Amino acid sequence: MVERVLDSELKEFLVNHTQPGRSWAQNSKSLCKHGRFLLNDPRVGLLHNQRQSYETAVKIARLLGRTLVIPGFFKFPHPHAYDGIEWVPFGALMDWSALQKCYSDVIDLGDLIQACGHDVLDKHVTIPFRVDWMADGAPWVNGTRPHLTWAFPNGERPICLKPAVTHPDIPLDLSEPYWFLLQPFLKPGAAEAQ
Repeated sequence: MVERVLDSELKEFLVNHTQPGRSWAQNSKSLCKHGRFLLNDPRVGLLHNQRQSYETAVKIARLLGRTLVIPGFFKFPHPHAYDGIEWVPFGALMDWSALQKCYSDVIDLGDLIQACGHDVLDKHVTIPFRVDWMADGAPWVNGTRPHLTWAFPNGERPICLKPAVTHPDIPLDLSEPYWFLLQPFLKPGAAEAQ
């Protein structure tokens, strides 16, 4: 269901409609059929920037009541950086249980693909944000966007998740409040997307 909310009432609306986290493992068939996901693309720089990206994604997923899908950490620099397939599993660098204490409705991209197939995220809606310092050609802002290419750590053939719709970059000031980040996700087209 999509509700129209005035910008001036958005912050209060979000506070009143935040859902508690759910555990995906309780019912994977339901997750595959009815799940609503937020796939975070952390390719915004080196490790610290990627960690901050996940921190923001946890807050947005919680406010939207979506399952946060985590592809891992993008390796940069490396010889195939622009192929987009070099990933380090989230649990290799961060404590997965600590993340789930912050938000329990979270799943590793590999687990989601094994449970539901990669089709569950294909033809997604991409909502890219851009901070001003990224506009001057930072090397990790690369040509792999708006699709996300990902491979299992065991070297299986890479999977390319391609969007059905890509919104234009949204300029972002680092001091923007979280409700500003949520506005594009609540607009028609994005709000209904799985």
